[in-house]
Amino acid sequence: MNYIVLQPVTLRDFNNEIMAENHYLHGEYNLPYISPGVTFVTHALGLKGFEIVVDPRFEPQKHKVVDIEISLLDTSDAPIKVYLEPITLIIGQHDIGNA
Repeated sequence: MNYIVLQPVTLRDFNNEIMAENHYLHGEYNLPYISPGVTFVTHALGLKGFEIVVDPRFEPQKHKVVDIEISLLDTSDAPIKVYLEPITLIIGQHDIGNA
């Protein structure tokens, strides 16, 4: 089955105010059946300005699947959306610079 793996990311400033909310696309994968509670090992995420990017400075991280979205409206072989646990990145603290 084809899956699109997404992760909700909230960008906050140092005053804990929400600056943006996005979904980071980890990629599209052909995997066996996945259910909520399954753990994915992914790259750590960081920021370049307001852009969410892979942060090579940190070890891979584990995130659980919290939701799976299957569209019954699309009759083609549309990929199934898998949502990982949401994370929060703080602008100024999670910046990776030119790494």
